[in-house]
Amino acid sequence: MLYKNIYIHAVVIIITTVIHPVVANLSPFFNAPKAVAQTAQERKRQADTLLQKRDIESLQAALTIYQEIRNQEGIVAALQMLAKRHQYQKEYVKEIAYLQQALVIVKQLQQPEKELEVLEAIANYYRRQDNYAKTIEYFQQMLVLARQINNPEREFNYLDRISRAYSLLKDDAKSIESLQQMLVLARRINNQDKELTVLQELAAAYGQNNYSQAMAYYQQVLVLAKKLQKPDIELKVLTRLVDIHGYIGDEVKVSNYAQQSLALARQLPNKERELEVLKDVAFAYQIMKNYPKAIDYYKQTLALAKQLNEELIESRALLKLVQLFVKIENQKQADIYARDALILAQKKSQTNQILEVLNELAWAYHSGGNYHKGLEYLQQMLALAQQSQNQKQELEALNDLGKFSDSLEDYAKVIYYYHQRLKIARNTQNQEIELETLKSLTNAYLILGDYVKAIDYEQQILTVGKKSRDRKIELESLRSLGSIYSNFEDYNQAINYYQQSLALARQLKNSEDERMLVADIASGYFSLKNYTKALEYFQQSLILARQDKSKRLEVAQLKEIGDFYLARNDSVQAISYFQQALEVARLDKESKGLDEQSALETLGYAYLELGDYTKAISYAQQSLEVAQKITKIYSEDVVSSSLILLGTIYYEQGNYSQSLKYAQKLLEIENITEKLTTVDQWQSLKDIGISLAESGHFTAAEKKLRASIQQYESRRKKLNNNQTYNDTYKVSSFEDIIDSYRTLQKVLIAQNQPQSALEIAEQGRSRVFVDLLAKRLFSKQATPVNIQPLNISQIQRVAQQQKATIVEYSIIRRYWSDTWNPQQSELYIWVVKPTGEIIFRQVDLKSLKTPLKDLIRQTRQLINQGRGSNKNNLTIKRLDNHEAPIKDVVSQVESLPINHRSLQQLHQLLIAPIADLLPNDPNSHVIFIPQDELFLVPFPALQDAQSKFLIEKHTILTAPAIQILDLTYQRRKLNRRDKSALVVGNPTMPKVSFVPGQSPEQLSPLPEAETEAQTIAQMLGTKALIGNQPTKATVISQLPKVNIIHLATHGLLDDRRGLGSSIALAPDVEKQEGNGLLTADEILNLQLNAELVVLSACDTGMGKITGDGVIGLSRSFISAGVASVLVSLWAVPDAPTASLMTEFYRSWQQQPDKAAALRQAMLVTMQQHPHPKNWAAFTIIGEAE
Repeated sequence: MLYKNIYIHAVVIIITTVIHPVVANLSPFFNAPKAVAQTAQERKRQADTLLQKRDIESLQAALTIYQEIRNQEGIVAALQMLAKRHQYQKEYVKEIAYLQQALVIVKQLQQPEKELEVLEAIANYYRRQDNYAKTIEYFQQMLVLARQINNPEREFNYLDRISRAYSLLKDDAKSIESLQQMLVLARRINNQDKELTVLQELAAAYGQNNYSQAMAYYQQVLVLAKKLQKPDIELKVLTRLVDIHGYIGDEVKVSNYAQQSLALARQLPNKERELEVLKDVAFAYQIMKNYPKAIDYYKQTLALAKQLNEELIESRALLKLVQLFVKIENQKQADIYARDALILAQKKSQTNQILEVLNELAWAYHSGGNYHKGLEYLQQMLALAQQSQNQKQELEALNDLGKFSDSLEDYAKVIYYYHQRLKIARNTQNQEIELETLKSLTNAYLILGDYVKAIDYEQQILTVGKKSRDRKIELESLRSLGSIYSNFEDYNQAINYYQQSLALARQLKNSEDERMLVADIASGYFSLKNYTKALEYFQQSLILARQDKSKRLEVAQLKEIGDFYLARNDSVQAISYFQQALEVARLDKESKGLDEQSALETLGYAYLELGDYTKAISYAQQSLEVAQKITKIYSEDVVSSSLILLGTIYYEQGNYSQSLKYAQKLLEIENITEKLTTVDQWQSLKDIGISLAESGHFTAAEKKLRASIQQYESRRKKLNNNQTYNDTYKVSSFEDIIDSYRTLQKVLIAQNQPQSALEIAEQGRSRVFVDLLAKRLFSKQATPVNIQPLNISQIQRVAQQQKATIVEYSIIRRYWSDTWNPQQSELYIWVVKPTGEIIFRQVDLKSLKTPLKDLIRQTRQLINQGRGSNKNNLTIKRLDNHEAPIKDVVSQVESLPINHRSLQQLHQLLIAPIADLLPNDPNSHVIFIPQDELFLVPFPALQDAQSKFLIEKHTILTAPAIQILDLTYQRRKLNRRDKSALVVGNPTMPKVSFVPGQSPEQLSPLPEAETEAQTIAQMLGTKALIGNQPTKATVISQLPKVNIIHLATHGLLDDRRGLGSSIALAPDVEKQEGNGLLTADEILNLQLNAELVVLSACDTGMGKITGDGVIGLSRSFISAGVASVLVSLWAVPDAPTASLMTEFYRSWQQQPDKAAALRQAMLVTMQQHPHPKNWAAFTIIGEAE
């Protein structure tokens, strides 16, 4: 586009300086005296001679003479020839300037033929510049002239050129309009050959998205081809009809046209035509998934190819047969044809051909789902490529080995193969392969959840781009870094990279990238809750989409802004933008109806949100009608989504019979899930199950959801027994299925099965944590650990062995559309008494004015400052948090009344519904099993209507799951029982970077923590490590040797990833070992036997909240073998912490119950420091004794 603009400016300059004097001086020629005219004849001969020489200098001289003697035809001829010479020399600016001069003159001469010649040259110039709009403009002028001079041949030709230009512009409607005019013209002049050609082109044009119209034209082609005795065209059409009906899935028509085409092909002398037909028919049956028929026709193809000695087609047929026999699980036949394919390749003893066949065999097995067999062929390919020193094929084999390992989710192998490929690429300075492989490694580490390494490899791509001064690579890499940080929930850093990428996009005048990056920035600001900035960028993105004149992009941006307003609860504005999106979508031919279907569906959901069922049904029905028309172009998914919407609307309206009708239609369509891969299968089953549940069809929903969970469980076992997958990846994988467990609970409660729902609630939490703990507990077993979820009797047994009342919570959500976040609808609460009695209660969350998540957040905001509360806060704050100044927060907290309204509201929601079921004895244990944001709730501080805190009435513990309690109970038998202890207090603080890319700052000292550590060390009969003593190496070496671990230092919270959460220890300055931070990830890999770990620091009980629980320090210590962990939920004030800890140990020394000791410590601290911020942060996770 940049070059085109330069051309246009240059043309204007040349035309204004050259054309004007030429044209202005033409008219005097007609009045020249006779003597002058005779002289002119001599000079014309001189110019004509120069014109014949054809070099630029001679042509310029000829032009000058023609201008001087005012010879118009000579001027035009010279200008045309000069344009041609400059075209050859790639001086396109001069070429178009001369042509435009010639056009001005020929228009004055009124010579249509000459004008057509010049116009065609100009049109061809613009076609070569890919400026199809200008090409059309000039062919339209030619079309008008052709009609004026009544030249139908030329008229036909120009219409053809216009049609092709519109096709290149992807304006199918205009292209077809020109073809229709050509058809009328061909019939008018009775040229049946032209008519046949146009009918074929019309059929092909409609064949892209309108099969019925395409087939109508193909039928006309058949009739005319027979009449004109053109069997080749007739055969071509018959095979095309086989293809179309194959895509439609009409086996009867496929069989009919296959027989006709084969019969005709066998009449022709060229047997290769029969071979082509057999191959096409085989493929048609293959895409219809009629594998036996496809195999039959590929066998016929194979036999004829052998007969005709067509080795390439023979090889292709063998590979197809391998693929199909793999699909029907006939491994023996697949292997036979694979062997034949290799023998055929080896016949010519050409290594390259053998390598290619090995690669194709690998992909044949891969497409059939036998990845392991495919890997075997790739290994053979790699070995042969290395043996023959064929580096190109070696690189290809390594790339495919990485892809196949990815399909098998074997990421250790993925990384291994890509590292080998990267090494070769760098050794051979192959930048293209290097960049491709770096991107593959980035993606592999992203899948594993290792953002640090993903960023490292993406930064290497950026470095390559900068070194090679390839701005496009820089742009894409900066955007990728923004995307990674966005996934990492570091939105400020993401926006920073997006802005850098956007600046490059604008420099390169890349409008598509500019629009996408503006939309990315808008999403970043939306995530930061900076709605003003978000809307500003969303609007910019819309403007850019309109400037691009892309209807699809405009629709997408209008929907984005609609979603923005919907998320802001402004339904009126949202619907306004959705309506605009629909209007634009209906004008968009490129999406072939998909955008229209999506826009209608979005409006259906928006009106459902408003409770306007009439309009919701109207739009949903329209969406379904469009979906049914386009399903052959896309897939049944578009119909499924419309059926889900209709089923949901009728269910919400109370019209259950209609809702059931759509659910049944959905089930008919979704039976295809039996043919999906395992991962796709459980995802698809999950989606159907949720859809059925939301539309009220609970029995059918239960079946699908259980099937989804069963499929996932088999995959989970595979992940658990493979060392490749780290904890982060397993948690991420579990997150994908969590909605199946939660929706199944809802389905079971709707069917009055609360105990079955409790089993699913347990099964659907902390699965990865359970597997991790079980693997450590049963590490000496010879066979892999395969721990089963608890059933009701086992849950009752845990309550009995814990001698505790267990309270398990589950937050249930509604799922209406992927466009918006699911809404909280109910809170399920199960109470399991030590007697084995199980009682179920539920709380309606839909009627809450303040959502539960916001209520918890507001509560914590008032009490979330303490130990280390200065510029070096002991929490690594998320960059998107807008924190009030600490002194303001402290002031608010200190001024709060004794009745804490938010704590009472939480008590009303979480405790009041089950208060009558809790034990009356304050010494009896109550174990809370939270979920999601409930992990943030300070249960001891919840306050009833009489202003009594929960800790005053009950002894409280928490756990991520009942099964974790069962495992820690078994684990405690292995723990040490001596009094050995490790106590750390106020180490020399390390330097930490709180914002990526910024210089590290030293954490502030904690003098009260030092006093606390010395006091507790004395109580435990040991010596505290303080100052420079507790280095990371020293602490790690002592951790496995002690029974009690007390760490009074800073805790650093990484609530994005969790495993980056850490404990601040003293850096080893002499040895220069690291930064002194002991991370949760490192703790996870330790082998500990301690009875208790006390993390007397801030936020040590926090981390990233996932479906598997809180990923952080407490989880890591319990996984490492610790029976109980005492942690904090927020930043605790320094002095009260020291007091509480001292009282905790004093009380624990008098009796073995850690939960009771913590309760006593809280009650004592409460007397001196009554506000909950001072005493309510700590909780015990795990075993009480």
